[in-house]
Amino acid sequence: MASVAMTLMSSVMGGGVAAGAAGSIGSSVLGSVGSSFFSTIIQGGMTLFSINSQLNAAEEERQAFIADAEDAQDEIPLESIAGIERRASLKQAAHEAVGQQTVAFAASGIDLTFGSPVQARKEAFSSLDRSLESDNLTETTRVNRLKERSRESYKKARGAKRKGQANAVATGGKFLLGALARG
Repeated sequence: MASVAMTLMSSVMGGGVAAGAAGSIGSSVLGSVGSSFFSTIIQGGMTLFSINSQLNAAEEERQAFIADAEDAQDEIPLESIAGIERRASLKQAAHEAVGQQTVAFAASGIDLTFGSPVQARKEAFSSLDRSLESDNLTETTRVNRLKERSRESYKKARGAKRKGQANAVATGGKFLLGALARG
């Protein structure tokens, strides 16, 4: 703009050629307008690049949360199978212990139909029932945690998408406000 003012001053004061002054003024004005226009185009391109990057990053984050949610869901049947295997192992161990007690009582000549042998079997199976109940509660707790992890991961995935979209809109809005302010 200073060159425009200098050109105007020299043409008015010095009596220079009006056409030369007009041409100089025109090129200065067009140069600054063109520069602003190209600057806006470049900033617009960079803004689009930034918006695209924000959306891609949000999508990657969303996909990671979805993968975690699906992993948690896939672990639920595995936890159920592990629970079944643990309970089968507990039952087998209890039956083996009762069998060993029975053999020991029989070898020592004790009647197996009443008294200590019967009481020992009752205690072994009561202990087994408590262990099975405890394992069922453990499995239920683990399955519920996996379900909660899955729900939370899906929730975070939705949040990542919304956050990415909001950031992209904010970036675009900031560019538009800047472009409007420049005129």
